[in-house]
Amino acid sequence: MQQINYSDFAISRKFGNFATPKKLNRSTAIVPADIISKAESENVTTEDLQRLKLPTYVYQTCVTIHGEWSKTGDARYIHVNANGSIELAWLCIDREKVRRVHETLSLSGMGYKLEEKRTGRYFTRSVIHENIDSLRDAMIKAKEIENRLTTVKGFWGSVSFAAYKTFLGITSETIIYVYGVLETSVTALIEAITGKSMAELKPLIEQGTKERDERNRKIEQDHEEWKKRHDARIQEMIQDDKRLSAAIAHLPITAGIMSGVTVTIALAKLPTDGWREDSKYRYVFYKFVKNGSFGRVVYAKAVSDHLSLDSLQWVEEKQTKVEDINRLIRKGRQFTS
Repeated sequence: MQQINYSDFAISRKFGNFATPKKLNRSTAIVPADIISKAESENVTTEDLQRLKLPTYVYQTCVTIHGEWSKTGDARYIHVNANGSIELAWLCIDREKVRRVHETLSLSGMGYKLEEKRTGRYFTRSVIHENIDSLRDAMIKAKEIENRLTTVKGFWGSVSFAAYKTFLGITSETIIYVYGVLETSVTALIEAITGKSMAELKPLIEQGTKERDERNRKIEQDHEEWKKRHDARIQEMIQDDKRLSAAIAHLPITAGIMSGVTVTIALAKLPTDGWREDSKYRYVFYKFVKNGSFGRVVYAKAVSDHLSLDSLQWVEEKQTKVEDINRLIRKGRQFTS
């Protein structure tokens, strides 16, 4: 295989104007309560921030508003700096727009996943390549995305492309960070990422929607069928428990493992049951076998669908203290003395 210099397959570019370095807070104006409320509910938009009559600075990690906020402490995506300025993490900004973009990418089969972390929000697509030519094609497509993103106004984010070797082979990853996007730029952002117009995407979205609805319908149908089976099994178990308990109700309460055979009702499997078969309520018999060491005893257990000692397959259990066995069978019935 041809030697690959992975550093040759790399793209990294930012979009939008970002402030640097961070500025001192010189504003004493009150930050509007609606902005804080929207940020706390994670639905503040870039349009909301642009309408603010306060010094507002856009950074790669957050948007900082210079002013005063009467509330103390931090909300999930809001941080109050020592100088009184307020940082809004990008995750609470334009969330609904970004999820709309992701839905379009997903339904049109573009292969992007949306990752939302404290450190940022991005679309990612990984591809495994059989050869270097396939990797070159992927980089060309990433470069085309980069070029198209340069034409999107009202978009703050970045694009990167990297290649590396994994145990699966040559892998490339395209990552598109979306910090913020104006509503008027959402369509342009989708078209820049996909390389297709909305008219071209429409039949893909319709097909993707049909397939998604069919998957959801199948999931719902499978769940309903499972629930019916589950409910029927629960009712069967309840009836089995009642029937078996009634069959031994006339027997006296067990006097303990040393006094004879005790029978209990419990969920159990027969030795002949396969691993796929479910446990069901059955008679479980216990009996003393022999004395063990250090005051412990050896006991045996057998499972049956019949209230009879005939043809039982007794299995010896490990040595146990008498009081521990008696605690286990305390609700059982004395079958034999």
